[in-house]
Parts: sequence; structure tokens; C-alpha cells
Amino acid sequence: MGTCCDDGGLGETAGTLNQDQTTGGRATRNGAERRRCRRTRVHGEALAIFATGSDETLQTSEQTQRVSLLDASVGGIAVRTEIPVTVGATFTLFPDKVRKSSWAGSVVRCVHEGDGYTVGLQLAA
Repeated sequence: MGTCCDDGGLGETAGTLNQDQTTGGRATRNGAERRRCRRTRVHGEALAIFATGSDETLQTSEQTQRVSLLDASVGGIAVRTEIPVTVGATFTLFPDKVRKSSWAGSVVRCVHEGDGYTVGLQLAA
């Protein structure tokens, strides 16, 4: 497991993925920061597969789309999507041009912003 300053390898990549700024964590309503780990702003794209469904009924739905990477920390990644994603869905993310081939976890938030959605992805332990 990495430290709170670990960006999961996203800061040391080739190609279009570049670290440009390190920020603190999530702001609360009064602007105070709640995140324990620092988030590193990143630029790049990835292929994401989002899956929703029930293990009991064995019925699942998958959605595949290209996403833009926004920031990353040891526990999660924020991405920008063109269409909404269901909170609670699982994901597998295949970033372009990074040293690690994929990440997996669950969607913890999806917020409509402008012409797209900011999606918070929590990495599986």
C-alpha cells in the first residue's frame, strides 16, 4: 500500500499524462479540506468499463466509455465523463500510456458539471 503522497504511478508516465499541480483533499461546505491524502492533478485519457447489477439475479449492465483523468491519490481517481455513471457501479479503468495496466474499484460520486460529469472512483483495496 502506498503513502498518502503516492499517486499510484500516475505522476511518472510518458505521453499525454502529466502531473501539473498537487492539491489537498475534498472541500466541505465551508471550504475546509476533509481528505486525508493529497490529490495530484493529472492529464490523460483512459478506457473505463462501468458495471452495475445484482449478484443475486446475475443480471448486469456494462457501459464502456473514454474518460479524461482529472486527479489521483492513493485511494482514488477522479475522471470526467460525457454521460452519467451510476454511484455504486464497479469499474475497471485502463489508462493510456501509464506503467500500470489497470485499476478497479467502485463509483462513489457522479456530479453533473457543465457539459459532462465528474466521477469519483474509489480504488479497491
